[in-house]
Amino acid sequence: MMVMPIALAQQGFPGPSESYIPRLTEIMNVIQSQHMKLWLAGSARNWDLAAFELKQLTDSQDEAAKFYPGVPSTEIVKLAEPMKSISDAIPRRTSRGFPRLSSA
Repeated sequence: MMVMPIALAQQGFPGPSESYIPRLTEIMNVIQSQHMKLWLAGSARNWDLAAFELKQLTDSQDEAAKFYPGVPSTEIVKLAEPMKSISDAIPRRTSRGFPRLSSA
């Protein structure tokens, strides 16, 4: 079912019923897609889309932490600094905060 991660990314969590808890792999697939979209939006200097994708990404990370609190968060903590850099770059409309895009 290839549509599920895209549908979850567009509609958010939880799924069809309030008792539905998506598998961690489903959430992580959505997060991976959102990372890619955020990078592409930044490389295209589409700041409105970048802001939207950053919000989607952080919401998905919050959902993963809510549904799976026992999963170690060391990797998410490592993302805090780059996410802050990106968050600061978007309103300034510069790619300098985006990793490997700093040619603007």
